Amino acid sequence: MITGGGYGIPGQSVTRFEKGYTPGYFYGYKTDGLFQNQSDLTKGATQANAQPGDIRFVDVNGDGKIDGDDRTKIGDPFPQFTMGWSLNLEYKGFDFTTFVYASVGNDIYRAYERNLAMTNKFRVYWQDGPAKEPPMMQEIQGTHSLMLITTPGLQTGM
Repeated sequence: MITGGGYGIPGQSVTRFEKGYTPGYFYGYKTDGLFQNQSDLTKGATQANAQPGDIRFVDVNGDGKIDGDDRTKIGDPFPQFTMGWSLNLEYKGFDFTTFVYASVGNDIYRAYERNLAMTNKFRVYWQDGPAKEPPMMQEIQGTHSLMLITTPGLQTGM
């Protein structure tokens, strides 16, 4: 297995190359919404330091706790298909050339929105009413939850 694609947080890689998987797949934590209230915290896997408003992570390995062993494939950088179109026009000594390209069906990891705590725009949670996006910061194994590689960091390409 080869890891790579770090984005400014020591010890974390966004991608993995592993036999039997898509090369360079996105590797991180799956999420399952936000903890809505105190009673929500007692359901499911133990998640250290969790509070209402925090991201709820999926216990992928089923051991009853959220830790580094719960990371898994969360996305695929390869498109289902690509397409392109080009146009060349010439008229009386003037020419115009354009090219359009599209990649459809791939995932994109938005590290530019999540790479440092000071630039993270997903930091605020209002305590009144049901928990909604954006979630608040939380520590998981010494790393803030919003700085971890998670499914909210993915978006579908095109």
